[in-house]
Amino acid sequence: VILIGIAALMIYRALFMPDQAIRGGGATALLGGTATVLLVLSSFAAHGHHALDGISNSIREGFFFAIKIFAPIIPIAGFFLLGHPEHAEAVIGAGSAGFLFDIGHNIGHFIEGNVFLLAFGMAAIGLLTGMDGSGFSGLPLVGSLSGALGTGAGVNVNVLAALGQVAAIFAGGGTLAAWAFGVAADAGIAGVSPAALVRRNFVPVLSGIAVAALLAILLM
Repeated sequence: VILIGIAALMIYRALFMPDQAIRGGGATALLGGTATVLLVLSSFAAHGHHALDGISNSIREGFFFAIKIFAPIIPIAGFFLLGHPEHAEAVIGAGSAGFLFDIGHNIGHFIEGNVFLLAFGMAAIGLLTGMDGSGFSGLPLVGSLSGALGTGAGVNVNVLAALGQVAAIFAGGGTLAAWAFGVAADAGIAGVSPAALVRRNFVPVLSGIAVAALLAILLM
């Protein structure tokens, strides 16, 4: 336990150093390598000369656990990932719009002019684009729509864009997209299914976004 705590503090320092923080693939390699070293050391401490058997058993149990958590999510995630133009082009072909973003564009034509519709419509578009599981891929869309629609309606574009972006991040960043890494990881740690966790999150998250939309109307 002490060794794990020390390793966690060292990783935290390496990932968040002000000048030379490790990012991207380097951070993934650091976490994976540290976990492997800790697995080997703990196996030797617990099993002695049977440590190799302990390592193989732990790896097998880890793979079984990962498959059990992620297997139901993979086909659903594939469906929603096609909503992003980049992924849709890779599967369907060049020029594919991505249905989530296409729906978002179409909704934008019906919410122009009314502040109430603008706020709740932009929140809905943010939620929709966040369902690809990223939470960040839809930010350019809601930003551009906010600029186009908010300017014509004479409202504060910054507030409108912030509302849509917050909705996208909340939905896709780890609350409503069961295939998002954050939801799947949290569900695995808690020992529940990702779908059950999303069901628990549904009402609180939508209530919070609705309150944010009402506040945005007042600020706009």
